[in-house]
Amino acid sequence: MEPVFIPDASRHAKIGYLPNEEVMTRPLYFSQAAVRFVEGAGDQKVGYTETYPLPHLIRGAKAFGYRTDFPRRDAFLSRLQVEDTADYINVDFLPCNLLAGEFSDEYSPAITGWRPGKAISYFPFSPGVRLLPGQRIKHEVINRTLSPTTFAMYFAAERLDRETRVRIPSNTRFLDLVIPWTQGVTTNVTTVVTQRYSQDLLILGGFTSFPDNPYLDGTVNTDPEQQTTMRITDSKNGESWSLDFLPSACFFAPMDAQETVLKYPVPYLLKAGSTLEIDVNNPAVTGNQYIGFMCQTL
Repeated sequence: MEPVFIPDASRHAKIGYLPNEEVMTRPLYFSQAAVRFVEGAGDQKVGYTETYPLPHLIRGAKAFGYRTDFPRRDAFLSRLQVEDTADYINVDFLPCNLLAGEFSDEYSPAITGWRPGKAISYFPFSPGVRLLPGQRIKHEVINRTLSPTTFAMYFAAERLDRETRVRIPSNTRFLDLVIPWTQGVTTNVTTVVTQRYSQDLLILGGFTSFPDNPYLDGTVNTDPEQQTTMRITDSKNGESWSLDFLPSACFFAPMDAQETVLKYPVPYLLKAGSTLEIDVNNPAVTGNQYIGFMCQTL
């Protein structure tokens, strides 16, 4: 499928850049700190992000794992800390929506104006949390729901080992890289690849059709064995956006009636002729699916 140019680029322009604007790009890195509660209210667990060998700046977080038997905004209390340091993101336990927003559209500080064509963002950490090589985030969680459940917090970061500054040309255009395929139920990994394009691209954000993405209605499938997980790799340099497979909600928002897109913390520079290879572990979703990236030409 060829890249799709957007004649009406109003929704792209909301997260895109103006001609002659200088833009800093960095590699992206996504991680998660997940816990599984075996008891209901009062159960307390500790999760950790993966140890990463490169310095990175965590720009924001999203939460995943709400249940309908307890008010969402108070369901979990979280405390975040850079492990083995005195650096706390929050010293006291706080409702998770104050740290990572919520997936539901009924109350969501993580969404920049829930309107058609708007972008969903990771709930921002300002000015960001800097991690040195080998450091990781310690995530303490208290379960306040009535049942055992799984809870995860996702983190979006920009790597600090490399940056490229680009200038937006006067003839810049917006396009979508869309990857459609037909998927049956399988425990095997399917690899899909974006189209090659002759110009450098800024990747601004992502969207998908997968229904287990929690933004659709605020509900989630908390069974890890039934979640669609992915890993994204740049074919040109072999660098992946995460160490492990992560749920699709880490990388994408659903392209639903509101035409939402998950905005990345910094634009990703995809060099001319390169592709993104997406390994998809899709155990529960069948039928025609797609993944898309919102892009701007350089």
